[in-house]
Amino acid sequence: MDTRVQVAAHFTVNPAKLVVGAIEFPSQVTVTLAVGDQIEPQKVDFDVAFTVEQRAKIEEKLNTLIIEAGRTAKPVEAPAAVAISPPSPDEAEGALNLFD
Repeated sequence: MDTRVQVAAHFTVNPAKLVVGAIEFPSQVTVTLAVGDQIEPQKVDFDVAFTVEQRAKIEEKLNTLIIEAGRTAKPVEAPAAVAISPPSPDEAEGALNLFD
């Protein structure tokens, strides 16, 4: 009988909050070892989980996602302008009398 063995390292990032060429990777990632029905997750340092070559590939793919996230982002609408008019002479007179 064959038994499935799987090792996976994973972490999450939000490409919309990253900058191309200046990706900050987490200091630790989760590595999960699964043998049959037994699953053992553990935290390990990023540099232990990924080789330099793997990190370069991850960075390349994330840069593509960052560019795409910037392209599909919707601009934030500016708040509506508020018109302020000077007070009428009666309003101005009333404001002066507040401290009497």
